[in-house]
Amino acid sequence: MSDVFYIKTKDKTPFAIYDLTVSEDVDTISFGYNFVEDNPLTKEHYDGEIRKIVKELFDHQYVLEIDNEKENT
Repeated sequence: MSDVFYIKTKDKTPFAIYDLTVSEDVDTISFGYNFVEDNPLTKEHYDGEIRKIVKELFDHQYVLEIDNEKENT
């Protein structure tokens, strides 16, 4: 995937997520992220929360895809 999508942290700080890559065995997720707006904090301040949000979004989407495949077989 190379599309950009956007998330917001608990404090409503928006981030752009890009270059999302998932390994073939779906064990490893990698991506880049950056602020959408100027922010006095560093990206590292949000790193753990962003990784958690992206993983939850991916896991949810993956389960939906698996369920969809089961329905179509």
